[in-house]
Amino acid sequence: METNEQAQEQEQEQAEEIQRTFFQIYSPLMISLFILLTGIFFLLVSFMENPILEVSPPGQFYLVAIAGIFVCLGIYYSVLWNRGGLRRKGKSVEEIRKEAVENLKDPQLLQKIALEEENEEIQEIAKKRLDDMARK
Repeated sequence: METNEQAQEQEQEQAEEIQRTFFQIYSPLMISLFILLTGIFFLLVSFMENPILEVSPPGQFYLVAIAGIFVCLGIYYSVLWNRGGLRRKGKSVEEIRKEAVENLKDPQLLQKIALEEENEEIQEIAKKRLDDMARK
């Protein structure tokens, strides 16, 4: 019974990790495609009559210019993503938080982190740090 529950928990954790990884990798691409589609939409709106948005000639020029900028930026960011230029560089927020907890010297704050922190790894680091401080 417990092994079945453990297997289900592991499968759920793996699925969550895959989902997190998917969004970390593809969210910049989705955003760049959204920018591109926004530009295309405004280009179409500026040249077609529609009940949503009425564009008069002086405003049409500005709308086309802004739409062109959106299209160019969408293409630029898509190319950057494809070349790896939009990958995260440096430490993640979680890594920075772990380092900060490792260097904390305030026992009250460490105790609060050990009891209330949602991230179990950071909780464990705070508990270990409290133990180290208690030994000294």
